[in-house]
This record gives sequence, C-alpha cells and structure tokens, in this order.
Amino acid sequence: QAERVVASLKRQGLTIAGYPTVRPADCGRITATLSSVFEASQPYFRTHDQKFTSRFENLIGDFHDFCQRIYPGEAMGARLLRARVRLFMGDAQGVLELVSHHAQRPYTLEDNPWQFLQLIELFAQAHLLQGTLGDADMSFIALGRWLTANVRKLSPVRAGIHMAPFVAFGREEPGAPLRS
Repeated sequence: QAERVVASLKRQGLTIAGYPTVRPADCGRITATLSSVFEASQPYFRTHDQKFTSRFENLIGDFHDFCQRIYPGEAMGARLLRARVRLFMGDAQGVLELVSHHAQRPYTLEDNPWQFLQLIELFAQAHLLQGTLGDADMSFIALGRWLTANVRKLSPVRAGIHMAPFVAFGREEPGAPLRS
C-alpha cells in the first residue's frame, strides 16, 4: 500500500499556475505512513531481511528525492525516518552519511525544532554506536544554546532534555565545568 501511495504522489502534475499539486501535508502523511510501516515491520529490519529492507530503502529513497525537489523541509522527515531505520539496523555510518551535514549546519533546516532534535539525537547515537562521539567536532552545549536562541517554539528545557545525554562526551577532564 505504501508503494502505491508513493507512486501516486510521484504521478501528480502541476497546477495551471505551475505549482505542484502535491502539498507539504501530503508529504508529511506519507512520511507518517512509512513510519508506521517501519514500526510494524521491525522484525524484518532486526533480522536484516535483505528483500524487505532493500525494498523499503528504495521506497523511502525515491520518496525523499521526490520531496526534496518540491518541499525540502518535508523531505527532512523522510531523511530522519531513513536514518532511524539505519540506526535500528546498526548502520551507524549510514546514519552519519544522512545526518552529519545538517547536524553541523543547523541553520540549513527550516524552523522545525522537533526535526532538529531528532537529527541531533540520531547524529549522537550513531557516533555512540561507533564509539566516536568524543571525536565528533560538536559542542552539544553550544548547539543547545544556539538552538534555543534562534528557533522559536523551543524551550531551553526541551532542548536540554535531548542534548544532556551527550554533553559530557569529549571532555578531557572529568572535573572540568560543562562549558562550550
């Protein structure tokens, strides 16, 4: 069913004015559908069922590429889902390929704090899986400060809850103050 929905979305044309008939909310609904497929099919991903996982990867990749051309902000939802799937399957390098560029350049994201927090968590978890979080060139304290100062609709507490688990990594002296 998800394959039919994505195929139907890609067949949509343009309005008379030249704009896509697909609306951003349509991309969001399809991302939610693909997320539901992932949640319901986790045993296939856990066992690395090659037929199923490659089919899903191709589907979400096509969908992401389509959305990227017309609504880049909505494409980020598909990118994050793709990264979640890869993290679930233990492909930390694949996750970093998807999220590192945006994690290191938060200003490239549209004003969606929830997606950015997911992105940072995926970035940090992938580095944790590889054992390289201490080597990541990122200050989660400074990033949290930047985020709360520049993104409306995000409280410092909410940012702190998501960033706090990663703050102490990379510190040379355990007794040193937690400063960026």
